Amino acid sequence: MPSATRILLMSVALASIGAIVFLPTCGLPSPEPPTRDVVDSVASPSGKHLATVVRVSGGGAAGYDYRDVVLEAVGSGEPVEIAHRIYGVRVAWIDGSHLRVDFQHGSVGVASALGVKISYRKDPE
Repeated sequence: MPSATRILLMSVALASIGAIVFLPTCGLPSPEPPTRDVVDSVASPSGKHLATVVRVSGGGAAGYDYRDVVLEAVGSGEPVEIAHRIYGVRVAWIDGSHLRVDFQHGSVGVASALGVKISYRKDPE
């Protein structure tokens, strides 16, 4: 087979593969945003703050599922994310201005927010 014919056939084959792979994604709606569900909410002893563990999941077939922790001054309506993408998480108030976040995987977040000291403890697996 002459060289020019071989190059033409290879080009057509590669273009066909590209069309099969990429054309189905054209015009499709973007993926759904992740779902966010409250797993646990714990009010501070004084009732002034609320620590909430949120389950974040999505991503279709490959999927992801992790936890965020948010802190809110009750009545302010402005939650602050204090830890992101952590796993095996539990929150507990040490006192009215000190929150402890226990977790199995992930990295620690902020050390304080909204006048609350936040400590992190990694649990053994």
